[in-house]
This record gives sequence, C-alpha cells and structure tokens, in this order.
Amino acid sequence: MLTHQSDQAASSMASMVHESLWGSPLEPWNSLSNFFDHAGPLLVGIPLCLLGSTLTVCGLLLWNDSLKQGGGREVADKSSGKVSWVPAWLDGKFLAGVVLYLFGSFLGWIALGIAPNTVLACLNSWNIVMGPILGFMWYGERISATAVVSATMLVIGCVWVACLGPRSYRLDTVEEINLLFAQIPFTACCITCGTMVGVSLMNYFWWHKCTPWSPVTVSMVSTVAAIFATYSVLFAKCTSIVMQGALGAANFNIEYQFYLWAAGTCICGPLGLYFLHEALRNGQASFVIPVYQSLSTVFQLVVGGILFREYASFSLAKHLAFWPGVLLVLVSVVAFTRNAEQEAPEQRPEAAGWPEAEISPARA
Repeated sequence: MLTHQSDQAASSMASMVHESLWGSPLEPWNSLSNFFDHAGPLLVGIPLCLLGSTLTVCGLLLWNDSLKQGGGREVADKSSGKVSWVPAWLDGKFLAGVVLYLFGSFLGWIALGIAPNTVLACLNSWNIVMGPILGFMWYGERISATAVVSATMLVIGCVWVACLGPRSYRLDTVEEINLLFAQIPFTACCITCGTMVGVSLMNYFWWHKCTPWSPVTVSMVSTVAAIFATYSVLFAKCTSIVMQGALGAANFNIEYQFYLWAAGTCICGPLGLYFLHEALRNGQASFVIPVYQSLSTVFQLVVGGILFREYASFSLAKHLAFWPGVLLVLVSVVAFTRNAEQEAPEQRPEAAGWPEAEISPARA
C-alpha cells in the first residue's frame, strides 16, 4: 500500500514538473475574462491595444507638428505689446502630444496583461496604418492606391490572427511566471537571441565608424534593435500581469521579481530605440523599417509564444490556419513601409542633390 501511494505521489510530482517545464493551456486569469469565457482576453485586450496605438500615433503627430515650428513660437502680450518666446516643450500642442503618447502607451501596457502576446504582436502594426490615415485627415496628405491595398491586407491579416490566434492563458502569480522563465525551450531562445546580439554587436563596434554601412551591418543592427524591443515587451507584459493580479486580489505585497522585470523593460526599451536610430542613421529607411518591424513581430511571436506557452494547445491544423495570417501581416508591413518611402523621394538626401558620403553619418 505504501509503495502504491509513493508511486502515485511520484507520478503526480513528475506531471507537475513536466507541466512547469513545458507548460499547459490554462484558463484566462482575470475575472472579466471568465465572464466572456475564452474570448474574454480578446474582447478586452484588442480594443485597448488598438486604442492605445491610435493615441500614440496622435501624440506623435501633435509632437511633430509642434516641433516643425522651429523649436518654439513667439507670443505677443496684447497689453504691453512685448513679444516673448515660448519653447516647444511648453507649447500646448507639444504637451498634448506627450500626454496622448503616454496615455496610449499605458493602455497598451494594460492590454499586454490581458490578451495573448501572439495576437498583440501582430496588432502592433496598427500604428503603421493609422499614421497615413491621420496624416490625410489632419494635413491632407495623399494616400496612394498601393498604401490603401497594403493597409487593407494588414487589417485582414490582423483580423485573421485575432480570430485564429491562441485563446488559453496563464495565471497571474510571480511563482507561475518564474516557472515560465525556467522552460527549456525559452532558455534555448534566449541563448540563440543572445548569440545573435553578441555577433551583431561585434560587427557594429568594428564597422560603426565606417560610412556607408553595408546592408549586412544595417541588418544586424536592426536585428539587435528588434531583439531588445521584444524583450522589453515581454518584461512589460510580466509587470502588467502581476500588477493587474495584485489589484484584482487587493494584495499589494509585490515581490522583487516585479522590479527586476520593470528594470528589464526600462533597459531593453531605450537600447532598442538606440540601435534602431543607429540603423536609420546609417541605412535607408525603406530597408530598415520593414526589417525592424518584421523581425520584431517574428521574435515576439516565437519567443513570446514559447515563454507564455500560447501554442501549447495548438494542433497541426490550427498552426496551418494561424500562420498564413501572420505571413499576410508581415508582407503587408513590408509593402506599406516601402511604399511610404517611395512616395516621398524629396525627403531623401540624394534627391536634394547632396552627396551620399557627406550626409550618411547624419541620415535619419
């Protein structure tokens, strides 16, 4: 009898270890999602993500419009007749842009803790569509037929991914997230990404003072930017899950891992922006932006999907139905961004008659 009970306990423990390493589909973690069953994270997270992306684009447009005034504006006092200079960072339009951008980012952070990472990774391309649309509405900028077709394909791809993407989700405790980080497949992903970053940085430090950069160097630096951006999103998702779980349970005894993930977000995010700027400064935007957007989406789908075990319940048929939608999103992003670059040839340095070698270090 004792032997039988011991065997049962050992079998149960082995099952728990196996699930902790390789994961298993669990119910959505928050009570609001339970009300909507498995569709809850999508019904709540997707609108938040789209609204957040739209607000960030609006903020950037207001920010850019304010900075176009030469860094500030003159304000005349009607009573005294004196003219004072208001810097750009005190301009109402600039401040409104900052507020919209921060609020949109906050909504995106909330969405990360609700909806599956796989779906949100593709929906992050929504800001590529909203930029030209708002530019047309606010400034009367022309939208080409190619841009309309690419945007339509992108919307179809996002709907495809949202409908056929993962539904199951993880619980919200620090202990469970720690087990996710201990998965062997995720460790293999980290080693692979770390190797790619190391090799790319060696190439960057060897060639960064030479101009113009080769396409290989630009691709490597764009890859580094995409990897840092991916891990910034993953760490931010962990902080969002823990914070929303603490608010839902009214338990504010947050463990130290939360601060480590927050620090990881604050470190990886700026590093990703820095290397993206370096790639744009030394490479063509029509090449860098599609590479960065595509790699960032792919890394979030692969690394994030493995970390949060979002493909654990996927059969072969579900994979065959899901990944064509992802491919449609990636193709649309590449087509849209390349068309945007071709539509503005007057912004290119060579179109203005400047020698390529002279302006290459300052190209943005």
